[in-house]
Amino acid sequence: MVKSKTCFWLIFVLALGICASAWASDKSTPLKDKINWMKGSLFLQKEGKTPLPPYLLHSERTQRLSQVANGTGAISGYVTQAAGGAGIEGIEIIAEQMTCPSYSDTAYSNTSGDYVIDGLPPGNYEVQTNNGYPLDSIFVDVYWDNKLNEEDADTVPVASDDTTENINFSLRVGGKITGTVTLPGASTGIVIMSTVDSSGNCYYGPTYYMGSPALYVIKRLPTGTYKVKTYNFMGCIDVYYDDKLSRASADPVPVTEGATTSPVDFTLSLGGTIEGNISSASKGPLEGIDVWGSYASDPEWYSIGSTDEYGDYMLTGLRSGYWKILAYGDNTYAFEWYNDKNTWADADSQLVNAPGTISGEDFALEDGGSISGHVYSSEKGPLSGCEVVAYESSSYLQYVWISAKGNTTITDGSYQITGLRTGDYYVVAMTECDMMWYHNQTTPEQADLVHVTMPNDTSGIDFNLPSAVEDETDQTSQRPTEFELSQNYPNPFNPGTEIEYTLQKPAYVTLQIYNLLGQKVKTLVNEYQPFGSHHIVWDGKNEQGKKVTSGVYFYRLKVNELSETKRMVLLK
Repeated sequence: MVKSKTCFWLIFVLALGICASAWASDKSTPLKDKINWMKGSLFLQKEGKTPLPPYLLHSERTQRLSQVANGTGAISGYVTQAAGGAGIEGIEIIAEQMTCPSYSDTAYSNTSGDYVIDGLPPGNYEVQTNNGYPLDSIFVDVYWDNKLNEEDADTVPVASDDTTENINFSLRVGGKITGTVTLPGASTGIVIMSTVDSSGNCYYGPTYYMGSPALYVIKRLPTGTYKVKTYNFMGCIDVYYDDKLSRASADPVPVTEGATTSPVDFTLSLGGTIEGNISSASKGPLEGIDVWGSYASDPEWYSIGSTDEYGDYMLTGLRSGYWKILAYGDNTYAFEWYNDKNTWADADSQLVNAPGTISGEDFALEDGGSISGHVYSSEKGPLSGCEVVAYESSSYLQYVWISAKGNTTITDGSYQITGLRTGDYYVVAMTECDMMWYHNQTTPEQADLVHVTMPNDTSGIDFNLPSAVEDETDQTSQRPTEFELSQNYPNPFNPGTEIEYTLQKPAYVTLQIYNLLGQKVKTLVNEYQPFGSHHIVWDGKNEQGKKVTSGVYFYRLKVNELSETKRMVLLK
């Protein structure tokens, strides 16, 4: 978990967050001008030493001695460099209770390397380090007892009115991969490098372009072999090293802790472009409609875009071959695969010859139908903050594509899912730990289908959950001031997908993956984070490091006491 999460905000808060925020917020700027602005962005800082933030320097928790509140316990220990080295200051220690709903807390090591996490409810905890801050951190994160992988980690028991001591960590200096990335012509821009090791753990390294070629560094890597890949926003075709087009064919890059593997260089070429317009009969051009293009033979490769004020969109960086396009729609207009199709299988494919451009791939979206009802608990009555999601049935059981939309229940337990196409839907209600399909079924295969006819509402689709976690007060009006959770991309995905969210102020953040039964699959984030844009990659593996099966999964973001859930699809 920590390996895939500790580097992401360091990279994106300085770089991607600035560009992504400007991209999303500046609705008055035409799409092509936005792309040109990003190409000319020269204000990004280079990676360098950053002072510890105040909450690390002055944390009361890192300074006080172990003290246990009545009915709770504590975990204490110290963090040192390997081979009997000195204590390390500012390392975050995360303890997560292995229950659902789970409880977690953190502490930071003080100047001597000591830490205490107190106020913990009794139970078994998974404990790990997170030394992603500051930017010049060099140590490999580990689970206790110095285990690299979560499936090998030992749990730590915590008892009431007691402290579990000597949960110590001995950190080693990680290896590095370095090289250059060369863009075509005189282009400048941003490229993010990523690696995936043989166990599926993901690591990132920033490359801030002031020209071409530019140096990148991916560090804090355990000994092993890695597949290295580019992620860029400049219309170039992403590749694995050495110019390989798939993860399976990519050349492995060996890394040894404490050493540097170099040079691992990349030379990128311009991709193709698909462009078009999205409108509706009643409103004309539609602004802010998300568009997703997927390489038909390998959904790992994708491109995303959004319509400008004129309804125009552009998908760039496309490799040669056939592509399928989806307009997501919104709360009013239904989704649509090109050309007026419901599913991935039926969608018309477009042949791209990079670096050529295909124009006129237009969409005319229709007013969608809706599904509405209430969610109750047999113990608590109406449930607020419960996620309800509808899946178009013709593609659901094939796990090829799920055309889905959702809504969150309010104080009286009511919800309404809008923007649905005419068809039959599987509908599911989900709390943090419970999930039920309509009508009172535990699996989608047993569920009753709900029929929708555009633009009408299908009402009375109610759920009565046998158990529920604590109700969440209706915070709909407050969420825009707290955080914003975006849809993952690519979606569907294989082998990995990126999840983006934006914090309006510093907060404690938990990001977890659940399966269709509401069982927790993996925790991706569990830490205090600064404000701004954050990105995290899920590699399709569970807490034991094993690949999960194809199907539907949910990612749930909890920021302080607020939460939101979205769905995603893994293809094999």
